[in-house]
Amino acid sequence: MDIDIILFVDETDVFQERITCLLKDYNVIVNYIKLEDNVQESMFCIASVNHNALIIIQLNTIRLERLVKWHNEFPDTEKLNFIFISPIRSLSPRLIQYEPVAFILEPLDFNEFDSLFKKGIGLIIENHTQRKSFKNAYASKQINKIISVSGSRGIEMIKTQEILYLKSDGRYTEFIMPKRRVLASKNIKEYEELLPPIFFRVHHSYIVNLNNVDFIDKSDGSYCFVTNGDYIPISKRKMNKLELFLSLKKLSD
Repeated sequence: MDIDIILFVDETDVFQERITCLLKDYNVIVNYIKLEDNVQESMFCIASVNHNALIIIQLNTIRLERLVKWHNEFPDTEKLNFIFISPIRSLSPRLIQYEPVAFILEPLDFNEFDSLFKKGIGLIIENHTQRKSFKNAYASKQINKIISVSGSRGIEMIKTQEILYLKSDGRYTEFIMPKRRVLASKNIKEYEELLPPIFFRVHHSYIVNLNNVDFIDKSDGSYCFVTNGDYIPISKRKMNKLELFLSLKKLSD
């Protein structure tokens, strides 16, 4: 895989040499992009990077202004992987909105930098693996299929496109559809493995059919609103994976 290392630092050669040594143990191709204190170039570069990029910014007043301006210009840009370096501890709260991999105080301890840099690379590789897995699953499984569900009245054949969501009820699973509900005698985990990839486990108790979701609300907690009017909680841990899945689905459509 390719990884872009974007350096917005004072001594680019020093950082590049150290990073090159750190990446010797990783099976990656590295592209170095060095930014100068140029408004147009830096904003365009940051806005155009892909998921496989680690942006290292040694903050001074000018670069902080560039960062704020970039964020205002491109508010919908997906979460990027930042490592911020600065001698000013009070900047840390202002940078929370970027969800950085790390904020490192100067004078720089390169042992600390090495550890946090590897953390950033690990996150990129993990996300890349997840995206690849989602793509393979999406390509290999049928979107519409029929599954057999053992319930109290016998075995029911359910078309997956009719399912709105599944709800865990202890050892049982409830299938919710527009005109009926079916209580099945297996736990939700077993059905998760049978369903097409358009079904997403948003919570330990719920799996939703994303084709039947009208809206995802992130303003007060996280919920998805299903076409029948029900709203399903999304756990914080699942929200990031859901956003990643939806971005890949958009690319696949």
